Amino acid sequence: MISLLAYLFVLAAGTPQSGDVPLFDFITDQRLRGWYVVTDGVMGGSSRGSVVQGKGKYAVFSGNVSGSGGFVSLWSRDAALDLSKFDGLAIRLRGDGKTYRLAMKNGRGVDVIQYMGRITPPRSGWSVLRVRFDEMVPMFRGEILKVAPRINPGQTMAVGVMIADGQEGSFELMIERISAYVE
Repeated sequence: MISLLAYLFVLAAGTPQSGDVPLFDFITDQRLRGWYVVTDGVMGGSSRGSVVQGKGKYAVFSGNVSGSGGFVSLWSRDAALDLSKFDGLAIRLRGDGKTYRLAMKNGRGVDVIQYMGRITPPRSGWSVLRVRFDEMVPMFRGEILKVAPRINPGQTMAVGVMIADGQEGSFELMIERISAYVE
């Protein structure tokens, strides 16, 4: 559960939209230390990615996706959040026109189901994109699962962003904040 102190600390990063509760912001380099990049290198691929502090109060997630099965993802370290009172995740970002996945995990580690929703930020300007929990698709190792446990926002262990789906080439995404929201 997000503590009041953590909420106030994150809120200082900027005013979220009504009904949004900030979970993560990237206003300092120190906050990036709670995040890590995973690429298809774990399966023998050659995609690469990184996350660094931007010139403003945001993270820059960038790299290169190689091959049709390539991917690069950015994940929070064990978050342990109870988001059961919320309807979904919102992300304030500036993109490159490519399609990404906003994701969450209900378990720890890499061999767990990931629940994902597609987002396509515009090429210029900051925007807030939302994905409802009940619209997130269960996936495991890049495959959609036809049979899977329902998403459980009350047991959110990690939140992430991924680029995949045959989008070869360079990418760059600027992320200011990830929030939970109530409609």
